[in-house]
Amino acid sequence: VLTTWRNDGQLYRFNQRAGEGPQLIGHDLATALASMLRLSGNTDSAFDPAVGPLVDYWREQPGLAAPPAAGPEVRIASALELNGDRASLLANSALDAGGIGKGLALDAAVDLLLSLGARGAWLNLGGSSQAAFGSDSRGRPWRVAVAALDATTVHGSVLLDGRSLSTSRSRPV
Repeated sequence: VLTTWRNDGQLYRFNQRAGEGPQLIGHDLATALASMLRLSGNTDSAFDPAVGPLVDYWREQPGLAAPPAAGPEVRIASALELNGDRASLLANSALDAGGIGKGLALDAAVDLLLSLGARGAWLNLGGSSQAAFGSDSRGRPWRVAVAALDATTVHGSVLLDGRSLSTSRSRPV
């Protein structure tokens, strides 16, 4: 749903139709876009998934330290309009779910496990995003090591119970 890397992704297709007016979108994408808008509002736009054009630019210009000279600043609240199962995006705008996608997936997985009666689990999406609830096999909160990019170096650990964590790299202890 949230991939911008494959042309079969709903967010990829939505971004491709920026500037074309309201589009009918799927329920999962509508739910994700609502979460993006909520998080943007809760952070006074510090979290802004309307960074798609900037992300694309940096992918095409590796090693560039400064952003390109750009036109007017675009905030998600002004770039995206969502009304139920219809959404529109300003022309030349694009959303990037890299900052929220794994968190939404973890939330959905935790909700599913809880609805099925699970009392504890630790979930790991690619080493950078974890969620945990309940306790480990020893009856303690889940301890997660926060590792450096060099996997042999550990900066510390965090206890997770009913919480999630996003880092560059982490692993269970």
